[in-house]
Amino acid sequence: MLRSEALAFLQGTWKANTNASGSSGGAASGTSTFSLDLNGHALQRTSSVDQGSGPNSLDCDHHDQLTAYVDVTGALSALYIDSEGQ
Repeated sequence: MLRSEALAFLQGTWKANTNASGSSGGAASGTSTFSLDLNGHALQRTSSVDQGSGPNSLDCDHHDQLTAYVDVTGALSALYIDSEGQ
């Protein structure tokens, strides 16, 4: 079983915003949602860039998933997959 009490503070929906005042000149906003899944055996995070801008060569469309779980040794592990093939 996932140590859900240790990760409970992550559960919910988180929003992030940046502005174009940084050195990259880009701006973005996105959302991450953390929720227990698989009868409490995994913590699932889904994230997406809702809006982004930057240099013409920059693709601002990004979505990812992170699944945290306890492996067979009892260690907390995670699997990360994103829309960029990582």
